Amino acid sequence: MLDNTLKALGYDYRQFDKNNFTKHEPTPEQIQQLWQSQQREIKQSDHEVTQFDVELKKGGLYAWWHSFKDK
Repeated sequence: MLDNTLKALGYDYRQFDKNNFTKHEPTPEQIQQLWQSQQREIKQSDHEVTQFDVELKKGGLYAWWHSFKDK
């Protein structure tokens, strides 16, 4: 997600190691592609969290996990 955010702002984080902080203005098409990629990543992350909760419930660990998570 950080990669997409930096790209949307015009930076390539892989160039930072080379001390290259040059900004390149992304095109509207590139911004649209980055937005779509970001939305897919968010959807995938939400799905993984949901699957994790389902697995915890199956194993009877749901209450135990949430007792730590909610602190």
